[in-house]
Amino acid sequence: MFRVTIACATAVAATVARREIARSLIDATARSTPFTPKASGA
Repeated sequence: MFRVTIACATAVAATVARREIARSLIDATARSTPFTPKASGA
């Protein structure tokens, strides 16, 4: 049971981390490029 729980927790943490990284990258790109359309970020 513990192995399954750890595996699930790791997968969830990895997914959340990827989302946060993608968000920060999109935000950084949008800030460095003023003419970037907001539609692409959304």
